[in-house]
Amino acid sequence: MRLEPVRTLTVEGIPLHLYRWTDEEALAEIRAAILAREAEILRLPRSVEWSVRHDRVASSRYASYNLLALPDPPFQALGRAIRASIDALRAARGLPEKQMYIQCWSNILRAGEGLPRHAHPYPLHGHLNVSTSGSVTRYGAGDPVEIDNRPGDITVFAKPGLAHDVPAYTGPDARISIAFDLLPVAFVDADPRWRKRHAERSFIPF
Repeated sequence: MRLEPVRTLTVEGIPLHLYRWTDEEALAEIRAAILAREAEILRLPRSVEWSVRHDRVASSRYASYNLLALPDPPFQALGRAIRASIDALRAARGLPEKQMYIQCWSNILRAGEGLPRHAHPYPLHGHLNVSTSGSVTRYGAGDPVEIDNRPGDITVFAKPGLAHDVPAYTGPDARISIAFDLLPVAFVDADPRWRKRHAERSFIPF
């Protein structure tokens, strides 16, 4: 699978690479599969980092399941698109290929809902816009950079700690994106702290 490069920009010294997945049919199938799974996902345990006021936000279950471990065919296509974005990032940054674990989850927002400012501690992180028209993601803590969330765009970066958030969504339909973190197998093998984090979340080999 090949993705179209869109652009690269740097926020707080971290290059963000944007790629475009142009398969509209696959994106529509992923959207339908996520919405079909939403009620099931919301019955899973809420992650401790999320408060009870986010109980109806699917993002709060990110550690309790992995989209790429589900049997739905659209999620197999999703895995191939994520793999293509990571391969493109590695080629662009000259990064060696490593054995990795991945966690992957859906973000479903409706009118008035957003994602609070947060950062990921993992060395590789990204997200795919599924049905996100009319929304932005803001990157950076001081003077944040806004990126339009165009459906099919995949944003990936290879450094932890970049703060980002999604302002309250105002669209009429569900805003859906997919986020993923990658953790090197070597980190888990060598460090008890990473081993604990791996055990507490739904990572699978990637």
